[in-house]
Amino acid sequence: MTEDLEKQTRQRLRDEEVLDRDRQKNRDEIARLQSNQAAVDNDEVPVEKISEKTHRIVVEVQEKPKKAPKAKFRLIHVGAKAWPVDEWDLDPKLQSVLVTTAATFPARPSAHYAVFTDDILAGSDVLAIVKRLPPFSIIYASTTVDPEIADVLRQKAACFVPGAGHDLFQTIVDNFFMGQRGIHSGVTEALDIAETFTGSVERRGRFQMTLSGDFGPTLQQVVTWHPISVEKFETVLAGMNGIFLDAGEKKVYLEGNQRGDVYWEWHVEFIQPDGKLVQFVIPMTESLQEHVFPDVHPFYSFQMSLWISGQGEVDFNRVIVRRSRSTYGTLLPGDEKQMTSTGDEVLSYFNPGDLKPPLLVSFTGSRLYGDGFAHGGTKDWPLDMRRHLFGRVLRADTPVIDQKLWQSMDQVDWTQVATYVFSLAQDEYDGQSLPQLLRFIKDRGGSVEHFWLDGDHLAHTDEMINFVEGKLDLLIKRRRATL
Repeated sequence: MTEDLEKQTRQRLRDEEVLDRDRQKNRDEIARLQSNQAAVDNDEVPVEKISEKTHRIVVEVQEKPKKAPKAKFRLIHVGAKAWPVDEWDLDPKLQSVLVTTAATFPARPSAHYAVFTDDILAGSDVLAIVKRLPPFSIIYASTTVDPEIADVLRQKAACFVPGAGHDLFQTIVDNFFMGQRGIHSGVTEALDIAETFTGSVERRGRFQMTLSGDFGPTLQQVVTWHPISVEKFETVLAGMNGIFLDAGEKKVYLEGNQRGDVYWEWHVEFIQPDGKLVQFVIPMTESLQEHVFPDVHPFYSFQMSLWISGQGEVDFNRVIVRRSRSTYGTLLPGDEKQMTSTGDEVLSYFNPGDLKPPLLVSFTGSRLYGDGFAHGGTKDWPLDMRRHLFGRVLRADTPVIDQKLWQSMDQVDWTQVATYVFSLAQDEYDGQSLPQLLRFIKDRGGSVEHFWLDGDHLAHTDEMINFVEGKLDLLIKRRRATL
């Protein structure tokens, strides 16, 4: 016993000596490197002793070239002729790289968009490039497209932008840059109805309003929105206010319609930072469109009014305020403006992020919100598998998505699966999906244990955790019993 202890002690001391020597070597090496760096800063390398002879090596220290500013917006230009981007001088931080063949196309393109500019899109090279690109990243100006390529463009939700040369480039820069912003129209809730209007006023929800009656033979100012300043956007934009003070396209448009012999004009007055007032008068036929105000007018605040004449009804919803994107969709190229039956705009968004399987949670279906997302105003919703699978949001796709789910689940041998479900009665969206799922499993011989409580999504959290932990313990015990 004593000899073993002595051996262990001697071995430990030897190990400590070796460790001390290694530590000293590391310290010496660090000191040498630091000394070398100091000498390089003085344009010299320190004296080193080689074969008993002293050598001094003087090196020339060259100033590192300055890096070019990182591009805020990168395009891969696919075509026969390069764009003279430098001559156009639209954005010094924009990069455009010309690609002419599939062989020269980068394996991992880092650009935001690929832009196809040839008049005719055809050939195996173009088809190969289009297939390689991710959805929502293709812009094309071609007027003639090969049917096979056109089919892939539809699948990729490509966006057609007409034009050529400088005009096309300017349109892409103005509408597809990566700083898209929308303003929640809650800032337009406060409005006044003129006391001289004797007709009826009906308000539904936060924004919808119907005015009906005799508005008179000449235009009268009937509706006036309270002045809206940039400061009011701060809480909505979560620190991104000020974008409307910058140059760039501004869009403000009114959602509404009329019935009967009614005519309206929409007046919008912008107050610029220097105090100058700029007024636009938009006729009824244009106010329902996405009216784009000139990008030469940054504004600090604006005021709106609705002037009406004639007899009948006027319905109007909210005022939409956006920067850029014009008529090319709301959030993604290839997107379309979609409205619900109540006149609300459908905004959907899908961004898979960097999540990797198996930890990947997806929400199917779409959420209906006003401009901006409701998740604190700073985070986009993890939507939407419809975008991922189809590149669009259409009700007609629902049966196809459902079948993909059931067909996949039908490949499972449910007789070998134990299913435990905890649910909250008030948390079911439609009251049908969960019973359908449980019935599906039971019909295929699966074992199902369903436990539910009254409550909404955030109720009974402790009970839910206890249920999950209890069933996991049970499964672990059963698994161990079979080993």
